[in-house]
Amino acid sequence: MELKMKPISEQDPWYAEAQRLYEASFPPNERRSFPELFDDFHGACEVMAALEGNHFAGMAVLLTYEEITHILYIAVEETLRSRGYGSRMLDLIRKHYPGQKIIADLERPEENAQNEPQRESRVAFYRKNGYRFTGIDYRWEGEDYCIMSNGGDVTREAFGNFWRHFYSS
Repeated sequence: MELKMKPISEQDPWYAEAQRLYEASFPPNERRSFPELFDDFHGACEVMAALEGNHFAGMAVLLTYEEITHILYIAVEETLRSRGYGSRMLDLIRKHYPGQKIIADLERPEENAQNEPQRESRVAFYRKNGYRFTGIDYRWEGEDYCIMSNGGDVTREAFGNFWRHFYSS
């Protein structure tokens, strides 16, 4: 069956499923409250459900400004992981945002990190899907992150302008 990505709103029947997966997949220090995602960022944030027929398969939260679309969060239902859904979701995001530089931030791979295998697995997943390191690193909420991109290079200046747009208004 074909996988589709569908933008959702708070009135959508997939809202509760997306919220449940979001809260189960990301630690509290790395997420906002789910309802805030629909109101923050000047309306530029899009919450999407991945659907296979009428079956909820995953969710993504995307933020777009100018030529950059940032994958803030992406998660696949636990029972469907390691079956290609994440790669299919990334492909659908690319098609939904043609011409955009799609970026993702990942915990920086570090030897002896508590979740080192998980970090390495995430990097391998994005590399397999055509993402490259940008050389942009930053620290947020006590954690070090690195940026990977697909669809073109992203400079530090462009990344800084992206976030200034949302936080200086």
